[in-house]
Amino acid sequence: MFGFGKKKEKRAEPDAVTLEKSPLEEIWNISDHNKMIIKLYSYLCKKSDNGQDVSKLTDAEITFVLCQELEREVNNGGFHQFFYNSSGDWCAATPVALRQLGAPYTAGIVERAIALFERELPTDLLERRKFMKNVCTDDIMKALDACDGEFYRYKENLTELNYKYVTKHRANFH
Repeated sequence: MFGFGKKKEKRAEPDAVTLEKSPLEEIWNISDHNKMIIKLYSYLCKKSDNGQDVSKLTDAEITFVLCQELEREVNNGGFHQFFYNSSGDWCAATPVALRQLGAPYTAGIVERAIALFERELPTDLLERRKFMKNVCTDDIMKALDACDGEFYRYKENLTELNYKYVTKHRANFH
């Protein structure tokens, strides 16, 4: 049934040109740092079912994804959006990830934004949204806007820091 004990048929070796590169191998070969970061993020989103199963990611991959989630959400809708969306599930871990990336200044901005709520934000999305609706006063929104402005000044080049981080930890990306 499974072919045990049968003579093996001799197969022709595949031509080196016809062998396909793995998606990750193709990503590592992208010379434009920004494009490489975008492709790697997309690859890891697919790998983790859009973040629904982070157990499929290594620690290095999680660090990278958290930093990307922050940047994408804040650039799209500010810190309020970052906390309000699923990216906020990991907001407490994001400053740690940023420091691992080499971005302590940006980590400080995130910590100041988190501190505005004067308590730990719920990790459950629906709980956090309800909490935010109840506590996001005009003063908190203005303070979040100030954090947005500070973030947008990009005192740390996050693209290059991400690139250096992933190349340094390349063996931990699968």
